[in-house]
Amino acid sequence: MNKYEFNATNLIAETLEKRGVKFEVNNHHGMEELQTFLPIDRGSYAIMHFISHDNDNDVAVRIIGLVSDAPTEKRLRVMEACNVLNNKIRYLKFSLDDDGDVNVEYDFLVHSPNEGIGEMAFEIFLRTMHILNSEYGIFMKAIYSDEELDIQDDDGTTRLMQRLEEFRKKMEARMTEASASDDEESDGESDDVELDLEDLELVGSSDDIAC
Repeated sequence: MNKYEFNATNLIAETLEKRGVKFEVNNHHGMEELQTFLPIDRGSYAIMHFISHDNDNDVAVRIIGLVSDAPTEKRLRVMEACNVLNNKIRYLKFSLDDDGDVNVEYDFLVHSPNEGIGEMAFEIFLRTMHILNSEYGIFMKAIYSDEELDIQDDDGTTRLMQRLEEFRKKMEARMTEASASDDEESDGESDDVELDLEDLELVGSSDDIAC
């Protein structure tokens, strides 16, 4: 016999119990919430909500008030921090509401199958905890400093573009030299313009980083 009203709540609760994750379940106005705590570096924490409205397993995952009541004069900076993370991080969406609170969202597919939904919820729990511990500092920088809200280029994209630009300039310089030389062969074959594509190798990135 199920302990809770909705199917997904029971499946997620069963998995979290097996994994030793503490949680509580609340039901109000036809909505069932399974809530669990996410520890964040520097001694803070967030509350993750797994919300069900029916038995279709279309669970809404929410963190409300990751940052609460950001100062009015800093809200554009906080919104910029959200945009930086939305461009960098897969799976999660960061947003700033009218009260100055930063919220985090993730949604399961509609009619998600029963098989594995508990493990998917546990994976989202772990991934979110990892992401918040890694990235939470950008909001502190946005609120308490005027520093540029740059991010570490974990996926190597900027580095790759820089190398491509360097090679482009070298190619242009060598082609200019070749066309200016009276002794240059006219067939266009020259070892001087070969590119070492191994130098363009892109370092692999974390699964949590957006491509």
